[in-house]
Amino acid sequence: MATDDVDNFLTRLSRKRARDEEENRDKMSIILGTITSVIAIVVAWYNETYLVKEPSRDWDQERRCYLNRLYNGREVDCIEQLRVSKNAFKSLCTILHGKGGLTPTRNVSIEESVAIFLNILAHNLKFRVIGFDYYRSKETISRQFNSVLHARMRISEEYLKLHPCAISGSERDKWKWFENCIGALDGTHFIRLEQHNDLVLQDQDLEFLASVDHEISNHSTLEGNANRITSVQVTDQWTTFRDTLALQMFHDYQARGTTIS
Repeated sequence: MATDDVDNFLTRLSRKRARDEEENRDKMSIILGTITSVIAIVVAWYNETYLVKEPSRDWDQERRCYLNRLYNGREVDCIEQLRVSKNAFKSLCTILHGKGGLTPTRNVSIEESVAIFLNILAHNLKFRVIGFDYYRSKETISRQFNSVLHARMRISEEYLKLHPCAISGSERDKWKWFENCIGALDGTHFIRLEQHNDLVLQDQDLEFLASVDHEISNHSTLEGNANRITSVQVTDQWTTFRDTLALQMFHDYQARGTTIS
């Protein structure tokens, strides 16, 4: 009898322990579920209140859409943006690839490179502006621009007719005095620094000034109103002043050249 009582007691004890463990697991599950729900609610509230929500953007897809609209869309859009028609654009890409040696890169196609090049030339845009429109860095824009430029230079002799620059006759006699000078757009000339040790330049300047004096002094008098100025008489005072000023400027130029060297 004593043995049966002990067995019954142990059985009841084990059952009670199992019920307690199951109750503890249920309580723990409820606690964890409550904590998880609270955390989810707090995170959702914080995300809704404080976090800046921006839609995800696929830059490659947007670039492809822009390029497709640029040279595969309307004809007027291609002409306005690239200053060429769609057929001319495709022909130019084929020529630059076949004869100019222009090759696509891993991320940039030939069409995109040519479009970047034409877009910059057509509207005189900066690299940062083109980089923003094409979703590219300024380095990529610069690299592609120079690649297309080099390809254009390779085919320039075949497709571009250069205007001959040959000076002859009286024009040659006039411009020979400026062979060591650089011309500016406004018609002025200045001496190159590489020639600052050329001592013959002083004699050339004086000869040129003398030829101007001779041309002015031999200027024909126009018939007409006596009150109109029809000729200019050269005086020794002006010639001396001009020659002195020219020599002074030349000596100052030589002094600056010596200082720089």
